[in-house]
Amino acid sequence: MNHVVCCVPVSAVRASASHKSEMVTQHIFGEILEILEEQNEWSRVKNVSDDYEGWCLKAHVIPIQYPQREKPQFTGDWVNVIRLDGNLMYLPFGCDLSVFLSDTKNFLPQFDFRGNYLTIDTGAQVTDSVISFSEMFLNTAYLWGGKSVFGIDCSGLTQSVYRLAGLSLPRDAWQQAEKGNPITTLQQSKRGDLAFFDNKENRIVHVGILVDDHTIIHASGKVRIDLINEEGILHSETKKYTHHLCGIRRYF
Repeated sequence: MNHVVCCVPVSAVRASASHKSEMVTQHIFGEILEILEEQNEWSRVKNVSDDYEGWCLKAHVIPIQYPQREKPQFTGDWVNVIRLDGNLMYLPFGCDLSVFLSDTKNFLPQFDFRGNYLTIDTGAQVTDSVISFSEMFLNTAYLWGGKSVFGIDCSGLTQSVYRLAGLSLPRDAWQQAEKGNPITTLQQSKRGDLAFFDNKENRIVHVGILVDDHTIIHASGKVRIDLINEEGILHSETKKYTHHLCGIRRYF
């Protein structure tokens, strides 16, 4: 298999091989991808962590010898400074550096990072980790397809936060809603559970992270904290309902 790694801070992934095409998701620095097809300056790739497919620029990736399975070591600050072949680069919170750190055969460009690492602590309380990591994204602007502190959408937030806590989720909200175990009511929920919301056609269109049985962190306009009840999300400023609750799932 032909594998590459994202070598820019954030790379747009599009529905087709065109700059005018919809951005369906993003890759962030250090993510491993499998090349499925190539077309001029574009590559159709599959992210090995969630099998999500799309088109990205060839300039945003570099080849690796084989997919690494090292223990993740994430960038720990909101913005992180590295040097790649001596060139300065600023990375967002939560980039996995393990591919570059484990490159003992020097297949990749020279890599230098002297900042703070965030490693997955399997002994930590997962629920507390999910909430503390989600708070790092507070006030991040909403961006359709985004999944970094530079811009993020609702399911990008939940997937990114769970990844940092050592849990894997699919990319889109409707996919996430098909995993985990159902929770019947908000009163039965725990910190870190995901709440899902639907539209008038009963399609899942939104997801957020429960802080407790009456508070939620979610990406709507920006990453924010709002109130929630059995009806849905109550905007903390307008005092109006913005999303209709349709289910709760637990993954830990």
